[in-house]
Amino acid sequence: MSLNWSLSGVKNWETVCQRVAKQNDPSNGVIAGEKVLRDTTRCLIWLTMTVDLGMIVAEGRDSVAEWLFRVEVLRQVGIWTATNWDADGGKPVPWYPSYAELTEHIGLSTNADRATRNQFLKKIQKHLVNVAEQNVRRIVRDAATAPTATAPTATAPTATAPTATTATA
Repeated sequence: MSLNWSLSGVKNWETVCQRVAKQNDPSNGVIAGEKVLRDTTRCLIWLTMTVDLGMIVAEGRDSVAEWLFRVEVLRQVGIWTATNWDADGGKPVPWYPSYAELTEHIGLSTNADRATRNQFLKKIQKHLVNVAEQNVRRIVRDAATAPTATAPTATAPTATAPTATTATA
């Protein structure tokens, strides 16, 4: 299924969601001077699928507060919400939307699945369990196939008591 999106509900969407391309980008079909999506807008559109919220609204299930909660859950478990590029444009860096960025985009909507908070948390839990199980299987497999080595014998360090010398005059 394709991800369809609309910015028509975003206040001042032409300035909030778009910028003018400074240079040609043939790989993305962009010509300098054309209007293109801002990186923040593009990331929020794709993020709707990760957080299971199809829109950004002021109040209710898809509210800014719920977005912030789900993004914070993802941050705490070490899942990048979206990727932006560093200032040089060459290295991907994790990106987490701010309160200001979300409120600026109230009205953005997509056809992404919508889940309750409990459904979202179950999905995250399932992901964490799957990752943990995969890691344990890999550790066990690697340990079983590693050549057995005899463990070095630990020897206790020998302590020598300090000696005192008395100077006589």
